[in-house]
Amino acid sequence: MFGMTRFPWLATLAMVLGVAAFTAGCGSSNSKSDTTAGGGDAGGKTVDVNMGTEPWIGYGPWAIAKAKGFDKANGVNIKLINFTTDADREQAFASGKTDMSNIPTHAIAKLLASNTTPFETVLFEDISMTADAMLAPSDVTDVKQLAGKKVAYEEGTTSDVLLRYALKQANLPFSAIKPVPIAAADAGSALVAGRVGIAVTYEPYLTAALSHDKNLHRLYAGSALPGLLSDTLIVSKDFAAKNPDAVTGVLKAWQRSVDYLRQNPADGQAIIAKQVGAPVGDLKTSFTGDKINDVTESVAFMKDKFPGLLTTIDGILKEQGALKTDVDAQGTVNLTYAEKAVAK
Repeated sequence: MFGMTRFPWLATLAMVLGVAAFTAGCGSSNSKSDTTAGGGDAGGKTVDVNMGTEPWIGYGPWAIAKAKGFDKANGVNIKLINFTTDADREQAFASGKTDMSNIPTHAIAKLLASNTTPFETVLFEDISMTADAMLAPSDVTDVKQLAGKKVAYEEGTTSDVLLRYALKQANLPFSAIKPVPIAAADAGSALVAGRVGIAVTYEPYLTAALSHDKNLHRLYAGSALPGLLSDTLIVSKDFAAKNPDAVTGVLKAWQRSVDYLRQNPADGQAIIAKQVGAPVGDLKTSFTGDKINDVTESVAFMKDKFPGLLTTIDGILKEQGALKTDVDAQGTVNLTYAEKAVAK
């Protein structure tokens, strides 16, 4: 997902939204407040938080927070700034145009290697279980059978990460396959057309390919290692140091939004779909294939499984050639804000 959005078919929409957001208020937000907002923990004042995002359902609770006012109710005014590519989003964070950013977990190490703005990882947002997967004909039932086959996938994305992890678990060297680098939007159609033997992609392209060829099935998915394909929220250390209560307020807003989504799935999904820019029906398999964590679940995962997960991801990135130096991704984790957000 690093470099391209999960939903390139929404690039035009995201570009429009992004430009509008920048025009409306993407300046430095560290000292801004909104005294007209409806309450909050700071005596009726809210702290502006510029947040980089993309049209992906895993980031959807932020749209709910805005629609229901959960952000201002917790002392913050979250300003969602949409980007069409991960690279643009990370550049905005590095240049200080955003205070927080939603990024794929595998991007943490890449950001550290690029010596970007110092940051902390404060939330483990979602886990792609079946929304990212490897498609194969029905007679291919084991990853070991990929040997000698043409495999379509988009380099540098979650598809690349999933493919390399699957091969490693099957003790099959990458050199054993015939890689066919291709846009994720085209990988499934290449398989349906018979131009490749295997396709690695994500929703909605998975469902599109499966509906066109009933002989295809999900051979391998992100559920093989929950968290391998996932997303996190980072905050610049400078913003967090100046506004620690605002960081906690943001996480409280996420918690309320996830609660709302679980209690009111139809309305919650409709809000997210509007933010993503697609009909709810088109996102059905995305919603079912992606697990959105609340803050308590985030803390538990980051304490127990995150360190090992980051080590696994770093190894894959080094194999890709995307990471050429050792970095301390675990060192960016700060659970203080999340623990305060859910403290009784």
